[in-house]
Amino acid sequence: MADNAVINPIPGGWNIGIGTENFSNDIKLAFMKLNKANHSEFTPIAQLATQVVSGTNYVVLAEQKIYHNPIIKIYVSIVFYAKIDAKELSDIEILSITPL
Repeated sequence: MADNAVINPIPGGWNIGIGTENFSNDIKLAFMKLNKANHSEFTPIAQLATQVVSGTNYVVLAEQKIYHNPIIKIYVSIVFYAKIDAKELSDIEILSITPL
């Protein structure tokens, strides 16, 4: 996580912090699920925020390549939920994908 990450988060609140490398296992699982289920390819660019609830909610900035003629590239905001100790694709729930 970057130097501007929140150190003492508010319970249940959103923690804003930009992370652009060494993505968590939860983010890797979410993008595996996204890329398996769609006719496009998603690549994480930055983790923007997290919210700890009975698991963790994430907001991630990503690039989406839509395989069409021609290939279309757009930036999207992805919000997803990961169960505590997520290990399988079924432990991840994609909540929204919003074009920016």
